[in-house]
Amino acid sequence: MRFLKIVLKPRDPALFRILYDSFTPHQLRPNNRRMLPTINQLRQMRQELPTIESKFYFALLVETGLRPGEPFIAT
Repeated sequence: MRFLKIVLKPRDPALFRILYDSFTPHQLRPNNRRMLPTINQLRQMRQELPTIESKFYFALLVETGLRPGEPFIAT
């Protein structure tokens, strides 16, 4: 939204209005925020995993930010 207001609006107001009105940004409520785990909590979760394969998969997800099913999607 900020890009639209700062860059596009002064250059092309008509295009700005079309893009601005075409979507509504999602805004989180302050009480709806999730707490991310700390590094110590992540280490504890990893230690409780039973196999080296599951530990590798967990590390892959944590380090890359992928969702659990995304490593298996063929591109």
